[in-house]
Amino acid sequence: MLSTMMKHGFLFRGNMTAAVAATRIVSQGLNHRRPLLLRRYLQSTSNNAASDDDRRQAMREIRQAKKEAMAEKERQLNQLLNPSRQSVPEVKDVDVREAPPTKESKKSRRIYKDQRKELYSEAGRLTKSLYRTCLRSVEMIRAGNEVDEANFKEREEDDDAFSTANMFSGAGGMVDRHNELESRANYYHQYTQENFSQESDSLMV
Repeated sequence: MLSTMMKHGFLFRGNMTAAVAATRIVSQGLNHRRPLLLRRYLQSTSNNAASDDDRRQAMREIRQAKKEAMAEKERQLNQLLNPSRQSVPEVKDVDVREAPPTKESKKSRRIYKDQRKELYSEAGRLTKSLYRTCLRSVEMIRAGNEVDEANFKEREEDDDAFSTANMFSGAGGMVDRHNELESRANYYHQYTQENFSQESDSLMV
């Protein structure tokens, strides 16, 4: 089809409209057989001895030739405007549920099941590890709180006794509990970074 169009000096491009393309195709296609048919028609009309049947036969041949040329050029134009219909074969709809399983499908399903099982196992392992780490942290924090509270109470009593003894001298001062809480918070923050780094990295993925 492309060679035929190039033979007549016409190559369809994307910026040319379908109407112009159709006009050129049809007009050029009709010119192939037009001279012969016209000569036969003119000969039949110029010959006084020609009968009416001969003239009607010539007219029928001209109309039939035009009709065939139009049909052929219309077919070529449809192929030109819709190339995908010629290049892509028609595929019938197939119900996947009725298709028997193949070796590839069985292998894919087995791989999918293995991957899902592995992911579940890894998630369970991370959950248990995080849970055990949390339990250890709670136990250590509880013990640390008890020690901190005991030390704080002892120091507070000592400071109160010292303040009472030096009440009139003005050397005593109030116990600053804010420093104790800040120190404890820094300790917990450092402990969390040291013991939860693996679990936090795994959960952030």
